[in-house]
Amino acid sequence: MSVLRNSIQLITKHIAYWALFIAVIFTVLVATVYWVSNAIEQRKDEIAQWIGDELNYPVEVGDAGLHWVGAKPKLHLQSVTVFQNDGRTKLLSLSELYFGLDIVKSIHNGDPVLNDITLIGLNLRLVRDEFSEFQVQGFNKLKPKAVTTENMDWLNAVRSLNSFNFQSITVDYIDQITPSLSGVYKLRNSTLNYKGKRWATKATLKLPVGFGDDIQVQAEGQLNDNLLKADWQWQIDASQLQL
Repeated sequence: MSVLRNSIQLITKHIAYWALFIAVIFTVLVATVYWVSNAIEQRKDEIAQWIGDELNYPVEVGDAGLHWVGAKPKLHLQSVTVFQNDGRTKLLSLSELYFGLDIVKSIHNGDPVLNDITLIGLNLRLVRDEFSEFQVQGFNKLKPKAVTTENMDWLNAVRSLNSFNFQSITVDYIDQITPSLSGVYKLRNSTLNYKGKRWATKATLKLPVGFGDDIQVQAEGQLNDNLLKADWQWQIDASQLQL
């Protein structure tokens, strides 16, 4: 029982890590291009092409526009899909992406500065292989050119953010070590907020049918140059598991 409980907790951590990792990737890639023109709506294919070149995978963007939420401008991307190199097989998809711009800091710095990102409807397949390595299925180690230890601009871009917002994240999980843990996990609405020099979040993870009630997750930590191995402290309430 304790082994299965610990496995569920490990899965929970990696689902959260990968959702954040993908959000970071899109933050960096989009931050460098989307404010260069007022005609965002006419440049969605160009944005998709540029992101695809950086990811080394074909990318399709259904729609793009600049929206004002209150007094804040936000880039809105809809129906974002990353494909295998065959251009047909989906690796992951996003219903919507919102990127907020900090106008004051952008004017002061002379370059666009993001202050928040909202990621809605992420769908992906996460695999734990026989060596206990976690990987988004289909990606070749998911090492985009813009997210490497040789190019640390991404870390500075992320540190300028106030929050990451996640809504309706669905992960089709495949466990090659413990197949009984495979199933569809859903991360409900959650926000990762920057407080002081650390990030903190609370979230609810909906488990596959038969595993019990939802898991409550709290985490606090710092972002560094190796996001997936960052030093985070986790509190996971798994008391409602039915294993």
